[in-house]
Amino acid sequence: MSLISMCSNLGIITKMVFLYQFIISIISIKIIIKHTKNIKNNHMLDDNFKKQFWSGANLINLQKKNQNNRNVKAPLAKIFEAGMIEFTKTNLSNNNAPKNSERAMKSMVDNEIKVLNKLPRILYLLISSSYYVGMLGVLYKSLGIAIPYMTSVTIDVFIDNILESILLIIITIIFTFPFEIAYKHINDMIYDYLREFNIFIKEFINILERQKNN
Repeated sequence: MSLISMCSNLGIITKMVFLYQFIISIISIKIIIKHTKNIKNNHMLDDNFKKQFWSGANLINLQKKNQNNRNVKAPLAKIFEAGMIEFTKTNLSNNNAPKNSERAMKSMVDNEIKVLNKLPRILYLLISSSYYVGMLGVLYKSLGIAIPYMTSVTIDVFIDNILESILLIIITIIFTFPFEIAYKHINDMIYDYLREFNIFIKEFINILERQKNN
């Protein structure tokens, strides 16, 4: 029996579950690719900014250059700009100047992480919906397995329901498990990115502390 003929003999519920999970998988793959590209692009922009930052450039000049940049800004550049704006508008003799800058930068970090989390949130909802739709299909077929014990449904229907229940479980695993792994990997990437932000903030605050004391 060919694969096409097997699929054509499946029940309408099984076909609908399969179609739904297939569509969700295509959308999930696109989200994963887009998010990965976004992360790589951000890393490239951050690397370019860090080269300027650690080249010994004057912080005020770097801030002006960053503010005049009309292209897409590196996340680290936005964090730096938030810190510099807060630092320069605070009296340098004020001991709270670096702390105020740190708060401003951490607030910007929160905004950047929220942006990074948008696609993973959608991916999580898609994975969850795919799983629960699959389980509902299994439940529906399981009820079909129980019916022969209460009615005069033929043994062929009973066997078909068993086979389709097994097929639905396999399909659900195939269409959800790989994406759960991808989702975990994406979260790890965001966590690593957050750690990079915090390291930069710590190093930048040390520089501001030295400038305040000079």
